[in-house]
Amino acid sequence: MKMGMKDMMRTIKRYKEAYRNYMGVMWNVWRGRDRIKVILQNGNSTYLNHDLAYAYSVLFTTRNDHIYNVNLEGNSIKFTYNGHNIMFEYPIGDAAGVFGFEIYAFLRVENETVIDIGANIGDSSIYFALNNAKKVIALEPYPYSYNIALKNIKNYDLQDKIILLNAGYGQDGTIKVDPDFKNPGTINLRSFTDGMDIKILSLKTLLSDYQIDKAVLKMDCEGCEYNLLKEDNDTLKKFERIEIEYHYGYEKLKDKLEEAGFTVTYTKPVKLFNKDATEHNMRMGYIYAKSGV
Repeated sequence: MKMGMKDMMRTIKRYKEAYRNYMGVMWNVWRGRDRIKVILQNGNSTYLNHDLAYAYSVLFTTRNDHIYNVNLEGNSIKFTYNGHNIMFEYPIGDAAGVFGFEIYAFLRVENETVIDIGANIGDSSIYFALNNAKKVIALEPYPYSYNIALKNIKNYDLQDKIILLNAGYGQDGTIKVDPDFKNPGTINLRSFTDGMDIKILSLKTLLSDYQIDKAVLKMDCEGCEYNLLKEDNDTLKKFERIEIEYHYGYEKLKDKLEEAGFTVTYTKPVKLFNKDATEHNMRMGYIYAKSGV
């Protein structure tokens, strides 16, 4: 992604606080290296992949009352969040964004039912549950990621709050997915020649199946968000707040949400080339929608 000068300076400062060899770490994270030598500020050195090196730089330098006791342990990152001891083993999802930057704070999930589309390894669902969501209905279509999410949710004894479905979002139906495919979290859902039959569920079906009249919605599903354009407005009006990571522009999503009565804001699109996606050239950002404002 393109980065402005202020963002670049903040990033350099963050890596400098986390690592003694910060320039080399930054360079190798940017290159996506899977074995990066890092020297921590306490003098200890180890080797991390780019995801862990990035996440540690964010969580270690987070300046709020939510996160502390940030440590590395092998291929795991450990920290305390709101008094809860958290550990994510590799793959770690977006621990930096979800817990460090708190990218979903907009949703204000306390006492709310949350539909989490694109749960990946369960990091966002766990974040919602630890922020006192009443219930989380989470969708993850890839069996590999789903099984990791299931393990993570059990680790924190959150099965009573999080209903994890091995399903994707879109028009109701099924799709074949290779159960051994290791989804890196940056690939849009597509059908495999062989594999397991995975359900695809619409918002209308989810709301009906779980008898939900009021909820908030998080979507980060590498392009499946545009299926929202096929939902009827009465379905969308059951959501009080919606946050979407868009991948191919915001315009049609914005128009649809405004048509359904939402007040919509969005971040400026950032151009990104993703060789793993069906459409390589992305225009990414976030949409924030509030109902009845």
